[in-house]
Amino acid sequence: MMDIEDYLERKRSLEAKKELLEAKEHLKEDAEKKKRELEREKKRMSGEKPGAVVLEARERNELSPVPHEVGMQDMFRKMLLWNTIIVVLVLGLFAFLYFTPFDGEVDTSSTTNSNVVTGSTVITTTEKNQTNDTQQQQPPTNQQQPPPEPITYPGPEFDFYAEDEELGPFDSSGKIGGENLVITSSYYNDAQLVLENKESSVIKCYIDRQVTVDEDLNGKEELSDFDLDFIVDELDAGEKETFQESLPGSFKEGTYGGEGKVTANYDARCYYCTNAECEGTDGGIDKDGESKDTAKIKFQANPDAT
Repeated sequence: MMDIEDYLERKRSLEAKKELLEAKEHLKEDAEKKKRELEREKKRMSGEKPGAVVLEARERNELSPVPHEVGMQDMFRKMLLWNTIIVVLVLGLFAFLYFTPFDGEVDTSSTTNSNVVTGSTVITTTEKNQTNDTQQQQPPTNQQQPPPEPITYPGPEFDFYAEDEELGPFDSSGKIGGENLVITSSYYNDAQLVLENKESSVIKCYIDRQVTVDEDLNGKEELSDFDLDFIVDELDAGEKETFQESLPGSFKEGTYGGEGKVTANYDARCYYCTNAECEGTDGGIDKDGESKDTAKIKFQANPDAT
């Protein structure tokens, strides 16, 4: 079906082209004919006697145009009109031949299935889908936003460490002088925690403690206990406090057998007091200004029993 339509379309195009060419030839012949008539008219008018022309002009009207001049004006207007028509036809023929396919190209725009989505439509649809996805991903503007995080700043300056009454301080890994502490008893009662205020104002400190015990020294902790706010203390300007420790202490779950590797971790948090008594809202402290420090004690209890 498509081949017959293509053939008829090309046939109509060729016939139209043929008609335009014939019209052009006909116009060309008419123009040549008019040109020959104009030349004959010029020759005829040039052969007449001047006296007769002057006499005829006087008899009619000296102001009226000479007949042969009227004929030349009419001929000029006709030639100009025909030339204009020829130019328009030539331009139309050129446009027709330029925009009409004659090399087997078929314009399938009118026969395209209306159910097929064109490329531009696909791009537009994809852009709309992407826009919809973006809008879905964005939270609604009227949704309640979380409150802004509070502005924090450094808390008070203080010193915090653990020490043995006779051997000196424990390092950050819980050793003394790079060596692990070994005690012959089951409990360690010579440990101390030292807390010193370096500020010129009152501060309040909270110390948490976690104690673990590896009873059979296999690297696995059999006992563990955590005490939140194990020590809470207020220190005046420049004050230093010492707290005696007895380890490993008691456990909420399980029973200490009096031997094994004991590790105690301490976390200290200190704040400025909002009043001299450190009492009131939020415990009388400024929670936005916080300073932290840690200490650790490790020892092996009762190695002979192990």
